[in-house]
Amino acid sequence: MILFMNQNDIPEMTIVRSKRRKRTVSLNVQQDGTLRVLAPQRTSVKWIKEFIAERTDWIRERRR
Repeated sequence: MILFMNQNDIPEMTIVRSKRRKRTVSLNVQQDGTLRVLAPQRTSVKWIKEFIAERTDWIRERRR
């Protein structure tokens, strides 16, 4: 499942849900500046938004 979002301080992103037994969430800033989030199937969108909000400084640094 892939979702596209853009709200307030949350950057535009693509969420890729993994059906594998993945237990971690990873962030990748693409060359075009979009954020790619890899997350386990059962991770809530609310939790992902909070995770990204905590890492906005890191995301901004990578986009430069």
